Amino acid sequence: MRFRIRSAALVAAIAAVATWVLFVAAGGGAAAINPADATDPQTTNVPYVAWAGEQIRFMKCYDAPTLNDHGVSATAPLIAHFNVVNPLIDTPSSVTPTWEGGGAFVGMGNLTVTAEGALCASGTYYSASPGLADILLNVTGLDGTTTVLPKHDFLGIWLRMNAPVLTEINAGGDFNAAPGATQGTGVFNLGSNVDPTTGRHLPVEPGVVGVTVTGSFPFAGRTWNFPGTTDWPDLARMLATDTNPATTSPGSAWYRWDIHDNNLLDEGHPKVAGCTTRAGSLSTGALDAVDNCTANGSTSNYSRIAGYDYTTRAAIGALGGSDVGPFDPLWQSTLLGNGVVDASDVPMPAAQINLTLNGGAGMAGPTGSLVDASKQDLFSRDGTGDATAHNLYAPYYSQYIPATSRGPISSGVDGPQNINDVSGFQTYGLYRNWDILNGVGGSGDNVCLDAHGDGIPNAGSFEGEWLSGTVYTDEHGQAEVYYNPNGGFSLAEDANGRCISFLTGPSTFTSTIQATAVYPYKKVAAAQPSNVLTKTVVTASLKALTCVPKGPFEAFCVETVRDPWGNPMAGVPVSFTANSVANANIQADAAKVGTLDTTDQTFLGGDNAQRIVQVRTGPNGMAGVVITDSIAADCVNVRAENIATRVNGSGVSVFTDFNPATGAACNAGPAAGPQPPAPGPSTPPSGGIDNTSKANTSSNNSNANANTAANNPPAVVTALPGGTPSVVSVQTPKAATVSIANAKFVMVGHTRYLGIQLKGTAKTAKVNITLVGKSGNVIGHVTKTVKTGAFVRIMKVNAKVKTVRLGAITA
Repeated sequence: MRFRIRSAALVAAIAAVATWVLFVAAGGGAAAINPADATDPQTTNVPYVAWAGEQIRFMKCYDAPTLNDHGVSATAPLIAHFNVVNPLIDTPSSVTPTWEGGGAFVGMGNLTVTAEGALCASGTYYSASPGLADILLNVTGLDGTTTVLPKHDFLGIWLRMNAPVLTEINAGGDFNAAPGATQGTGVFNLGSNVDPTTGRHLPVEPGVVGVTVTGSFPFAGRTWNFPGTTDWPDLARMLATDTNPATTSPGSAWYRWDIHDNNLLDEGHPKVAGCTTRAGSLSTGALDAVDNCTANGSTSNYSRIAGYDYTTRAAIGALGGSDVGPFDPLWQSTLLGNGVVDASDVPMPAAQINLTLNGGAGMAGPTGSLVDASKQDLFSRDGTGDATAHNLYAPYYSQYIPATSRGPISSGVDGPQNINDVSGFQTYGLYRNWDILNGVGGSGDNVCLDAHGDGIPNAGSFEGEWLSGTVYTDEHGQAEVYYNPNGGFSLAEDANGRCISFLTGPSTFTSTIQATAVYPYKKVAAAQPSNVLTKTVVTASLKALTCVPKGPFEAFCVETVRDPWGNPMAGVPVSFTANSVANANIQADAAKVGTLDTTDQTFLGGDNAQRIVQVRTGPNGMAGVVITDSIAADCVNVRAENIATRVNGSGVSVFTDFNPATGAACNAGPAAGPQPPAPGPSTPPSGGIDNTSKANTSSNNSNANANTAANNPPAVVTALPGGTPSVVSVQTPKAATVSIANAKFVMVGHTRYLGIQLKGTAKTAKVNITLVGKSGNVIGHVTKTVKTGAFVRIMKVNAKVKTVRLGAITA
């Protein structure tokens, strides 16, 4: 949709002054600001920026000394006039704002007295069209003509929303280590995250997905793009003014539009006295880092360029910057200038972004989940979000949506949360960047079972994990979320309720993420879809059957079972059968041949007549039998069935053919039993006659992992009946530098939390958490970074979780 530039005559016609008589209402909020102070953002005309379809509240506060200087009582009845005038150049604005109540500049305004005795005049405008408006405030006496306070000039910009852009952030489980790589790979190998202490395969770190939204508006014969590259500095050099008598021409106060940081890892504080530079800093340039400095013994003050000297135009550095946005000229603490005017200074309004995770072609649904991200964590130098000196950069970490939900003394994007038949804002008040709102999760477990007989969670079925949801962008037009590749699998079971390929070997799943940008208030134009990102998850599942010679006429046949992360699965019930022409003999065999080790397996029973033997895997995920047959021509077909995977019939099975008399693999013809063998070769993982050196290495690692796990069992948290908090039995891995001092469930109101206390020399440690359901099934894996020393609540635990196992700890 295109909009024509309005003629000067039309602008003059619609610029009729709206006049109303208001008796001042009492109110509170902001601290008094001296308008003569160059650090006061109200002394310049930084534009308010909103999306088309949003309201903007314009507000100017006059402090008590200014009222006294002009002989005005804050409680006197006054008349306020807001009217649209031509911009500060000879081409008129292309936007036609209207009062919030509708009509041509008629409606309600407001006069408020703060607790400090300041008088604040406000009025709210709305525009469905993109463009720029110059709005003048004039406060008069009851005669309507005598100006009693200095006039104030506002600039309001409404943006048309462009399509959002999704990008991979080069961090997390799909980190791209290639030289010069700037984006993640989007590929997650679940078996790749191995704990160097225990050898256990841990959940893969989530990946980070970024979304950026831009906007545009027509003005002065040009389309301006925000944030753009040079558009904000160009506009500042065209329109910026302030109260400095030396800068009377529009554009001469361009440096006053420096209101934000640059979102980068800069370091150094050249203008802030007493603010030390972080040790090992990346740079010591002229720009202020805008981070949490240690000056005055505080780590919650943010350094910034708070203003400019009127005489010298020199930057004035100061502390006291806030990490709560958005920028509001009435709140000096939201001014976070870094000493340069660039695209990062655009006060981008919060855009509503709807995210959706979809399954790839031919899949039952998506894999993984979307998880909200903390901007404070992501924009901290150590990734923890801790407020240690210089660790936090690029605030704000939260924002008021809309801006005026901050309170009665506030300005910017305005409006009630909902509009009768329009959804409006999806939150109202302080919003933490970047929480997911309206999250829609998965539907519990798949029909098929894993080798333990536990349910396999669907994608997005864990607490706080979603298949779709809404986030809002920050002041830079950006938002980020986590993609958790461990967050469940949407599987397609066969007619017998089995997911064969998922259990028998590595599987590759693809999912897509797409974002849709929505006008946050009134939907004045169509939503804008983004590009599509593809996420690929490769599992490390294994169900392999291996036969090797053991003695004369004996074959040692072992099934090895591993979970999707490549960890050995202990306690899996396996049913072995042997079919051959000569009716070979089959028996349970707790033995060790090469790297095949079933010495810790458990014998369950069998049926000699049917040649069935049932055993349970040991800690290394192995279970085995010995098959005896002296007939050289007899090729034995061996089947290993995971009994616990049965839903409507036979369970998931694997097969192999072996001749005990010759000690060699053979070919018995078509596979016996009710199902075909798993796709691909049945390569023995270890000890077999066809093994490669790589397979042997893999088995050695698996055995080492199992031994380590057996010697250092994880801590276990078990919920008592009724959700009563319980004490935890803790056994810490011997090599850990940080140990668990205390862990238990705690109830806060009706909500159950997991609390942990770590002790050790490190400040923080990562704790691997396994969530176990009431039937003993594993329903999720979580990795949390926990501070040492104090007992802290680290996560909510829903009613599905009975037990929490605390695994490897990495300092």
